[in-house]
Amino acid sequence: MSGGKAPMSGAKGFAVVIGGMFAIILVLWVLAALLAP
Repeated sequence: MSGGKAPMSGAKGFAVVIGGMFAIILVLWVLAALLAP
């Protein structure tokens, strides 16, 4: 797991954080669309 490509782990973590934030925004948008008349 721990190889010479250390920055790859940091980039992956950054992508996971951005993906999580985007997923939360998407879920909130879907809920708003469903609750809207």
